[in-house]
Amino acid sequence: MIKRIFSYCGEYKHYVFLSPLFVTLETAGELALPLLIAKIIDDGIMAGNLSVVYRVGVYMLILALAAVFLGAGGAKFGSYGAIGIGANLRKAEFEKISRFSFGDIDHFSSASLITRLTNDITNIQNFTMMMIRMLFRTLTQIVVSLVVLFSMEWRLALILVAAIPVIGAAIGLLMFKCHPLFELMQNKIDAMNEKVQENLVGIRVVKSYVREDHERQKFQKANDEFTHAGLRAVLTIILQQPIMMMGITTVTALVLYFGGNMVLAGNLEVGTLSSIVTYIFNILISIMMLAMVLLQY
Repeated sequence: MIKRIFSYCGEYKHYVFLSPLFVTLETAGELALPLLIAKIIDDGIMAGNLSVVYRVGVYMLILALAAVFLGAGGAKFGSYGAIGIGANLRKAEFEKISRFSFGDIDHFSSASLITRLTNDITNIQNFTMMMIRMLFRTLTQIVVSLVVLFSMEWRLALILVAAIPVIGAAIGLLMFKCHPLFELMQNKIDAMNEKVQENLVGIRVVKSYVREDHERQKFQKANDEFTHAGLRAVLTIILQQPIMMMGITTVTALVLYFGGNMVLAGNLEVGTLSSIVTYIFNILISIMMLAMVLLQY
């Protein structure tokens, strides 16, 4: 499906290419900041060497400014690319529907086709934007952060490696539960669109026979069903955040406990422990963002 979506890039191909490139460079710059912070703490503050603090601080400022520029460029190009794909896909779908026979239209129903042409294309467009910007960012953060963690202190990195499958399984189960709820919500959108269309097409008949109250009740029923389906889906998926926060706090507490003991024993520097905690936090947040992309998919 992803290959099919990106086949509609058309004249927006360069935006789709530039956005991941800018996002990857931005992420690489951000991932270098914890190492510089560790250097400031260990070689500057702890050693009482202010020249190191000033010099590394300048490097951090340059990296931060570069990350802002790259982040803005990645967001701009990603928006152009995703919206362009949505426009091309919407145009192609409209042309396809225009060639449908009456039997095809009756099979799909015009209300369902309206949903496919509007709401569904918007969802695909949003997913494309998330994938262009967030997917490359999260993958870069996870891979680079894991490599740096194992190079800094592999024993503390193993705590994170053990926690990732547990968190992933919990999120996977949640997504499995939410999938049929979102399908139900999609069906309710079709039903509500159908009620609106019926009322608009037959508005003269409705007014002639004074059936306004009856039509309002029909629409209210469809609207309530869609609302309840949406609430069930959303109230289930929001469990993702507390699950992730529980995983983040548990892993952070374990790393601080064992890492603190290593600092007291003189086997680890304070700045290094601070950087390790930052990288672990980045990895877990990236996993949560990756889960959001997969849910949208």
